Amino acid sequence: MSIVLNVIYLVALVVSLPMIAWRRWRYGKNRRGWASKLWGTVSVPTKSSRRIWFHAVSVGEVNVLAPLIELIAQQHPQWDVVISTGTETGFDVARAKYSEARVFFCPWDFSWAVRRALATVQPDCLVLTELELWPNLIRSARSRGVRVAIVNGRLSDRSFRRYRTLRFFFAHLVEGFDLIAAQSASIAGRFVELGAIPERVHPVGNLKFDGALQRVMAAPGDDLPALYGIAADHFVLVAGSTQPEEDLMALEVFLTLGSQLPQLRLVLAPRHPHHVGTIVSELERHGVPYWRRSQAAAETATRDLPARAAQGTRPIVVVDVLGELASWWRRADVAYVGGSQGARGGQNMMEPAAFGHVVCFGPRTENFRDVVQLFQAADAVRVVHNANELRQLVLWTVENPEQAKQLGRRAQSVVQNNLGAAQSTLHLLESLLPTAAADAIESSGPAATPLSK
Repeated sequence: MSIVLNVIYLVALVVSLPMIAWRRWRYGKNRRGWASKLWGTVSVPTKSSRRIWFHAVSVGEVNVLAPLIELIAQQHPQWDVVISTGTETGFDVARAKYSEARVFFCPWDFSWAVRRALATVQPDCLVLTELELWPNLIRSARSRGVRVAIVNGRLSDRSFRRYRTLRFFFAHLVEGFDLIAAQSASIAGRFVELGAIPERVHPVGNLKFDGALQRVMAAPGDDLPALYGIAADHFVLVAGSTQPEEDLMALEVFLTLGSQLPQLRLVLAPRHPHHVGTIVSELERHGVPYWRRSQAAAETATRDLPARAAQGTRPIVVVDVLGELASWWRRADVAYVGGSQGARGGQNMMEPAAFGHVVCFGPRTENFRDVVQLFQAADAVRVVHNANELRQLVLWTVENPEQAKQLGRRAQSVVQNNLGAAQSTLHLLESLLPTAAADAIESSGPAATPLSK
């Protein structure tokens, strides 16, 4: 089976080379980590204690792990945490966020690469975030006696249909997991239907609720928006984790309401920085002033404010850097969560909800179906299908401040009522490791320095 998979992977790699080369030239991607990806050459310290290898594909999964890794640092400081990622942005965020952990690029699922990486890392437990079914990696880990787990496990409608169609192939793989900590009971049932052993599947809740609260606690105040001319009396629409068509939708609302709501300000934070060129071109086509966060230092923005004010302009802020979205969500009056108009299936709406804002998104939220159901059951969010509905929601929020506050409080309550997945997941991981009780005794000493920032 490994030979067959290796051949399939090699063919896929050869076919993808033109696209890889184009993305490298056009967006600067795929420039690093080739030794790790192709050969499994990773650099980690010699193992001196129990080691857990967390794999998080990209930025979203890296952030998902934050509350769990924080708890490990506090309750099991002697555990050694290493983190692999599949993308360069994920790698950079992981290195910045978890400064005490060793971060490396995960090898692609070639048998020789995963075997070499496992021999170097020597984990006691391999933990895959959300859903990563790489057959060679999983089988090689199990053959070495490594416990294998999924945390914050999820199966979207699309993924479930795909895996169920190939159940004859994936059933044996899923059956071998020692632990699956699923986001909900319905998702747990899907894993069981794919072949997981029921006793090893546990619906513990969504780590993103814990992470949302963690980021709310850590996010700076309004200093950053204020430096870009966003004052206390301004009404702020933040469109975050967006695709280009959603940025254009928010821009249409901003331009349409310009004369009616002179206090309206717009912040655009696209999901992928390489989409910024499309946004900027559209802003320039409309003659709309803007600041790019990566190019306009806060000092420059502050210096330009008097001139901007004298001209009566309202510059749009384009957040084209990673790691700042929480600070902008904090200042939102209306938070539009992107990835929900097209086929992406939505992005994380829990963070703006944790701030207690009016939260809205499009109709395509398959990736967060269970979470959306929780919010909708509490009448805590709004779904907008187009620019006109987003415009109406902005006007409703301005004209009904008390009702808007109640909507935001209900959203915040949903987050608060669904905390605890991180601690439950850690208890389950402890059960996979033979001396967890001894670790717990050792960790009762001085508190450890948290790994996450």
